[in-house]
Amino acid sequence: MIMNIASAKYSCLAILILMSLGCVNKGTDNTNTALDNRSDESFVWQSKPVAIRIYPSTRFRKSENQIVLETRVELFDEMGDSVKGAGMFAFELLEAVSSTSGGAGTQLYTWNAELLTLESQRQHYDPISRGYLFQLKMHDQQIAQQGAVLRVVYSPHTGKRFSSEMQILPH
Repeated sequence: MIMNIASAKYSCLAILILMSLGCVNKGTDNTNTALDNRSDESFVWQSKPVAIRIYPSTRFRKSENQIVLETRVELFDEMGDSVKGAGMFAFELLEAVSSTSGGAGTQLYTWNAELLTLESQRQHYDPISRGYLFQLKMHDQQIAQQGAVLRVVYSPHTGKRFSSEMQILPH
């Protein structure tokens, strides 16, 4: 009986040793990717606007006997996600012409909006739609009845500017 207990101990010990040989790191070798507290600015990615979209809900509407072009725009980063941006929005309302001649004609209205301060961001940014809302006032009601083309150009505080265009249907 003593022999059986001793052999059982050695058998268990042999099994444990054999099992421990199978316990190796199955992941990648991370010895060369240790974190460093220094950062190289050339490798730091920052979310910044690179594209713009005019919301399809952009429309003419009447407000207190005045026509308003209710304009919603959204900025996107390189990953295609909505972002905020400090810069200048330039809005151009153009006469709608046939698509064979380019789709946009004479400039009818222009508006500019600077979004360089926290207050201006709060005034125009809508967290629900994740875009900006601009109420662009107009005096000529006939334009709203005919439709037009809206061009929005965004010039970031630093970097290249970009734009988007959309046909606005009659009111």
